Amino acid sequence: MVAVKLKNIVKAFEEVVAVNDFSEEIHDGEFVTLLGPSGCGKTTILRMVAGFEKPTSGEIYFDDQLISGGKTFLPPEKRGISMVFQNYAVWPHMTVFDNVAYPLTIHRIPKDELKTKAEHALKLMHLENYADRLPGQMSGGQQQRVALAGALVAEPKLLLLDEPLSNLDAKLRESMRFEIKRLQKELGITVIYVTHDQTEAMAMSDRIFVMNRGILQQAGTPAEIYNSPVNPFVADFLGKVDFFKGEAENGRIVLPEMGSQTLAYTGDKTGHVYVAIRPENIKLAEDGILSGTLEQQYYLGDVDDCRIRIGDALVRVITDGYAWHTLQEGQSVRLNVREFIVFEDDGSLEEMLRIKT
Repeated sequence: MVAVKLKNIVKAFEEVVAVNDFSEEIHDGEFVTLLGPSGCGKTTILRMVAGFEKPTSGEIYFDDQLISGGKTFLPPEKRGISMVFQNYAVWPHMTVFDNVAYPLTIHRIPKDELKTKAEHALKLMHLENYADRLPGQMSGGQQQRVALAGALVAEPKLLLLDEPLSNLDAKLRESMRFEIKRLQKELGITVIYVTHDQTEAMAMSDRIFVMNRGILQQAGTPAEIYNSPVNPFVADFLGKVDFFKGEAENGRIVLPEMGSQTLAYTGDKTGHVYVAIRPENIKLAEDGILSGTLEQQYYLGDVDDCRIRIGDALVRVITDGYAWHTLQEGQSVRLNVREFIVFEDDGSLEEMLRIKT
């Protein structure tokens, strides 16, 4: 396995800077996700690690070996990596076994060893009963598992995954998330995963690197980034959130949009602020500190997704699905806010949340 170190990486395509001064280390055996909107630089970073792109400046190390930087450039085939793309990279005319064994075939591995390794990779991906099938006889999820088995059969030091689940339906995506994470833990391999899907990032990652406009916004565990985002973009991109203008003073935050109702506040920010509230952190309560009117509700089975009008603000509240039976649009409700995040209001919120691609 391998640790990956990126130092001051810049990648420019003529006048466009796709990655700007990116420096991070991915530890041996770690599952790291590059998360961000389209065009944020995450796939460009992955391609530089793979060797498909050269950095404009900066250095990339595998453990202590410089593989890219200055006059040094190790080609992809010598980096000991495997990569799985968004589209199923399988040969339609080959059986599943031959697809999985192909990376060993081109390296002239002896037949007995090839058979043993290919069968082991098929078993890891629960494909041992499909060895003689052609990819066209299989579902999309099964074909993606074939691609993963082929990536793993050569026992790579590093596995790179570029949005490998985006073409699958919702149920398959969910099952494949856990399959990939199970495999990574079982094999102890280092994984760099690219996605714009925050649920995938949260479910699978040891750490998440949130990118926007070519710049690393925040790196941390899923819990750190979700609960303590460093700026409104990170808060908005990872999870659901509403932003409200406020005035922080004397242990309270006054919310003008909510008819000047207030929240207790023990933080150190004062003056103009933005209050970020996630909808699962607002609870309906008879003794709630905020009062409003239920304007809309959407029954989704497991939850009731509500919109509460408080003054001029429309507040999203996600509550238990059973609440749908007891609530009616137009009724008065009271709310308690369990948690919220406070950012300084420097006038940049609208621009920060506007995703550029």
